[in-house]
Amino acid sequence: MIADNLNNKQFTAKDIKNILGIDRNKLFYWIKTYRMVKPEIEEASGTGKTSKYSLKNLFELSIIKELLSSGFDIKTTTEIKNSLDDYKDSNGLNIYELLRENIESKYFGITVAFYPTKGGYLIELEKFEIEADPFDGYTPQETEISQDEIESKSNKSVYTKIEFEISELFRDLVERIKKY
Repeated sequence: MIADNLNNKQFTAKDIKNILGIDRNKLFYWIKTYRMVKPEIEEASGTGKTSKYSLKNLFELSIIKELLSSGFDIKTTTEIKNSLDDYKDSNGLNIYELLRENIESKYFGITVAFYPTKGGYLIELEKFEIEADPFDGYTPQETEISQDEIESKSNKSVYTKIEFEISELFRDLVERIKKY
């Protein structure tokens, strides 16, 4: 599997800059100030040491970059990212594991919707399989949900869900790594 081959690969800050366009200063700011990503393979300790990042770390950074470029502030982005980290499906798989298992199927997708709540964000995940290739790209979008959904998830009267097609973000990352 493509993702399995990349799963054992290690990435440095220089690799992250070349693959995702996130410069070293921004990366360290996200890590040190907001603790948004923790190097999964090796955390640098001391002068001259280099942190080593995993494919999962690069995926997390892709999500962070996407949310920030879509206009979310750093605090909201951190809350959404933390909610994604805590998510498990009915089989106990997190979002990264679901994507890694299904990356070979170009017609498999996952849409993630975030509902703001008092304690952070509620995540609704929709897995789908389709018969034709829908992935010309994706655009994060905001949509209003029904009053019944509002009442079932929150006691707010105005409620917006934010959703984007996260599987395409993962596919794009894998393609960038393969080209690098």
